[in-house]
Amino acid sequence: MKPVFYSFVFFLLIGGCVYYTTSERGRSSIRTLAVPAFDCSLPDETRLRLKEKITEIIRNTFVRDNRLRLVEQKEAEGLLSGQIVEYKREPFSYTTLEVVESYKFRIFAQVTYKDLKNDEIIWEEKNLEGWTIGSAHPDSESVEVEAAITKLAEDILRRIVEEW
Repeated sequence: MKPVFYSFVFFLLIGGCVYYTTSERGRSSIRTLAVPAFDCSLPDETRLRLKEKITEIIRNTFVRDNRLRLVEQKEAEGLLSGQIVEYKREPFSYTTLEVVESYKFRIFAQVTYKDLKNDEIIWEEKNLEGWTIGSAHPDSESVEVEAAITKLAEDILRRIVEEW
């Protein structure tokens, strides 16, 4: 009898610890979203095309997710706007000869999510970060920047559509 009781209590406790939800947030009335081009005035903007990449990757992330429909701003219930505020490429690891082997690529953005129907800011983050670790090869920087932006876009998506 005791082993059955202890097993029941054990599974009851463990079951309570693993509950997870990805239900939509309380702002479920927002079904359409506008994502205008993000601003960027960093020196690396021209070389890396940060403005175009971040806007395209964020839009594609929402299209793939398919929980909010992207529309023009005049038709939208929600607005996601932002600006790239910083880009860093920092040495991450070195060879035995102290040559950079890999870099940490970091993109920081100021992001605002607004309910246009109620003219209310739902959330705002002044320094949201996307990052990745990548090759030190000069030709890989563009690919690594896209990976960091993709991580940033996925974090933005989760903040908007999922409840923890």
